[in-house]
Amino acid sequence: MHSAETQDLHEIVRERIAPHLPALAACRNSAELWGLDRYRALEPDIRRVLDTPECGAGSKPAAATPAARPQYRFVAWNVERGAQFDGQVEALRTHPRLRQADVLLLTETDAGMVRSGNRNVARDLARALDMHYAFVPCYLNLTKGSGIEQDLPGANDLGLHGNALLSRYPMANVRPVFLENGVDIMASREKRIGRQAAVAADIHFPNATVTAVSVHLDAQSTQRHRYLQLRDVLNDIGDKHAVVKPTDFPKAEHNEYDPNTEEDVRKMVAACKTDKERVLVLFTRGTGFRKGEIVHAEKGDINFTEKTIRTRSKLALGFRTKDCEERIIPVNDALIEALESYVPTLCGSLLFPRKDGKPDIHIDRVIKRVANRAGVTVAKKPMHSFRVLYATSLCRAGVDIYTIQKLLGHADIETTMSYLRAVKRTDPTLRKQVNAAAAA
Repeated sequence: MHSAETQDLHEIVRERIAPHLPALAACRNSAELWGLDRYRALEPDIRRVLDTPECGAGSKPAAATPAARPQYRFVAWNVERGAQFDGQVEALRTHPRLRQADVLLLTETDAGMVRSGNRNVARDLARALDMHYAFVPCYLNLTKGSGIEQDLPGANDLGLHGNALLSRYPMANVRPVFLENGVDIMASREKRIGRQAAVAADIHFPNATVTAVSVHLDAQSTQRHRYLQLRDVLNDIGDKHAVVKPTDFPKAEHNEYDPNTEEDVRKMVAACKTDKERVLVLFTRGTGFRKGEIVHAEKGDINFTEKTIRTRSKLALGFRTKDCEERIIPVNDALIEALESYVPTLCGSLLFPRKDGKPDIHIDRVIKRVANRAGVTVAKKPMHSFRVLYATSLCRAGVDIYTIQKLLGHADIETTMSYLRAVKRTDPTLRKQVNAAAAA
């Protein structure tokens, strides 16, 4: 079912708003946008589109409402725009746990974005799964998205992006919970109008009513800002029985990370039994890449002439970098030399594949085996520990924090600063830098 009101709102986007999007996208920041006469004329229509939840149902959920049970299963999933829609439907239909979900709390759902096939992702999932749905748009996108999404062929049909709830049981009192933005969402290549919004609804189970909330806390912000967003959501719910599962929940702040050391790296390299192990250790230490970026690294990402390595989304492999970013980083000579002898031995495109040539999502187990052999203690997430080592070594070498932020791909400078707390105030190299700065 698709309400007449929703159809009317979509026509408003297509006929009254879309023709003016190029002019709005030309604005460099929100202040410039708000001062534009054309925007002020369109603002009532834009507000109506962004403030109105879309509700509906699949083909037969009402007739197939399940009976009361002693417990119900809620599943939270950041569907990352719904770009892998067919695979997500298959997983929700066949996975032994996912197929038993009574309520789905879905974040980052598109409606009419070319990057996700111009689908209305929440509605189409509800139809495929015979569930009720509610979708609250957060943003009207003025572009096709971020990173490589900008280069996709075609155009957005609606350009809406938000959060959704799906339920096998009826929903009532569907409402948005509006949250403050953490950054200026017009001051980047991906230009958007709107603000983050949670979607809340009362789920009427046969033997209880529970308020469910799907919320994506603002990743492009500080930890405190995300805390305040979650507080606003909880204040809106009040004292009702509720299920809230935010994504990008504020990470616990540690006064200091305890990364591995250069001596640990040397011990591990010496303990390697294969070229793959040795190159993997050097690659992990020398790039500061995230685990997924290492898993999907390919031969074509290496520029041996410029001694750089690129990380980017690999849609054919089902991999997206965080925020669809692309980074090209300079790497040390030792890593380049190791890669020059290692790459010709590979059959496929991946640098560190499984035996069958596919991405090895458990690549961190290789690092742990080498560490155990070398008598080195590594963290539960060893790739992250070496990522911190990469950052702290740059800091000790005198690289400024903003360059380190770009090399790591951090959107928030506070995240980079938290990595660098490992450079203790008593660090001798840091003390030399302080003295040098004072003498300058």
